[in-house]
Amino acid sequence: MERHNKTVLVPSSIVMEQLGYQNRASFLEFIRREGVPYYRLGARKFAFDQDEVNAWLRSRKVGKAAK
Repeated sequence: MERHNKTVLVPSSIVMEQLGYQNRASFLEFIRREGVPYYRLGARKFAFDQDEVNAWLRSRKVGKAAK
């Protein structure tokens, strides 16, 4: 049986909260400047793949990894 990986998108409000943002304009500036991966779904609507956001966060980790 063939398995298909489905991309599950989460709304920007979830990622805003996860990254500690309350102001949408500041959040948009941050994700564009820092290269957070996102999907544009319309002129004013975008969403995120939580796995991609988590991978982006892991790639920015500083210090020793926990054992």
